[in-house]
Amino acid sequence: MSQLLSSQEFIENVALLIIGAVLTGILVPGLKLILDYINFRKQRLFEHELGRSRILFEGRLQRQKSLTEAQTAFLEAMSQLLWEFHALIAKVSYYGKMREEDNSYAAKYEEAVGSYEERLWELLIVKIQAEISKAQRLTAQSTYEELKRFYRDVLVALDSQLVDLINDEAVNINAWDEFHEIMLKERLVQAIDNTLIRLADDMQLSIKECIRREGVMSESDANKDSEQLRFARQQLEKERAHRREKVWKIFSWAATLLVAITGGVIALKTDPPASFQFSWWLRGVLTASVLLLMGFARLWIAQNLAIMRATQEAIDKCDEELLIEKVIPDEVPRFGYDPALVMLAIAAIVAIVIEV
Repeated sequence: MSQLLSSQEFIENVALLIIGAVLTGILVPGLKLILDYINFRKQRLFEHELGRSRILFEGRLQRQKSLTEAQTAFLEAMSQLLWEFHALIAKVSYYGKMREEDNSYAAKYEEAVGSYEERLWELLIVKIQAEISKAQRLTAQSTYEELKRFYRDVLVALDSQLVDLINDEAVNINAWDEFHEIMLKERLVQAIDNTLIRLADDMQLSIKECIRREGVMSESDANKDSEQLRFARQQLEKERAHRREKVWKIFSWAATLLVAITGGVIALKTDPPASFQFSWWLRGVLTASVLLLMGFARLWIAQNLAIMRATQEAIDKCDEELLIEKVIPDEVPRFGYDPALVMLAIAAIVAIVIEV
C-alpha cells in the first residue's frame, strides 16, 4: 500500500485527477457565474433605460394633455366672444332698421346704441384682442396671422361701418337693411364660422381632425404594439436559449464529474500491482459526495427548466397576439436529464461500494 501511494504513476494520476476536478468543478462554474453576472447587469441597464423612456413618454403625454386643455378653452372663449360681438352689433342694426319703419322702436334703438358703445371697448379691444394674442402660443403662425386679418378686415371694419350709419342723419332703411341682412347675417356669420372651423382644424379639435387622427393613431398604435410584441418575443427567445444552454452546461458539468469519479474508482481498484481497497468511511464520503452532486445538479436543472417553461408560455402568448400559428410536434419519447444523472450516480456508487 505504501509503495502504491509513493509510486510516481499513482501521484501523477492523482494530480491529473485533482487538476481535472478543479478545472471542471470550480473554474467552469466560476466563469459561468461571471458571465451570468454580466448578463444580469445588461438586463438591469436595459430595464433602467426602459423606465427612463417611460418617464419621458409620460411627461410628453402630460404636456400634450395640458396643451389640448388650453387649446379647448381658447376655442370656447373665442366662440363665445365672437358670437357675443355678433349679437351686440346685430341688435343695433336690427332696431335701426325697425326705427325707419316704426318710430316706436326709437327708444330701443337708442338703448342698443348705448349698450354697444358701452361694451364695445371691453369686448373688441380687450377680450377678443387678448384671445388673439393667445393664438400666437396655441396655434400655427399662419393661423395667428389669419386671425389678425379677420380682426382687422372684418370686426374692426364692421364697427367702422356701423359708426358711420349711426352718425349719418340721412341714413335710410335700405342702408340699415343691407348692413343687417348682408354684412351681418351672411358675411359676418360665415366669417365667424370659417374662423372657428380653421382654429379647430389647426388645433386638431374638430370632429373631422379627431376622426382622422384617431384613425392614424390606431394604425400607428397597432404597428407600435406589434413592434413591442416582436421585441418582447425576441428577448424571450434569447432567455429560453440561454436557459437551455445553461441546463446543458449543468448536466455536462455533473456528468463529467460522475464519470471521472466512476473511472477513477475503477482504475484504483483494478490496478494490477496493488489494488487499492477503500475503507468504509471513504466509501461513505464518496457516496455522499455523489448523492450531493446529483441532487444539486438535478435541483439546478429543475429550476432552469421551470424558467424555460414559463418563458415558453410567454412566447406562446406573444404568438397569439401576433397571430402566429403554434406548431405542435408529434410526441416523441425522450431520455431526459434526470434519468441520465440518476444512472450515472448509480454507476458511481456501485463502483465505490462493490469489492473487486
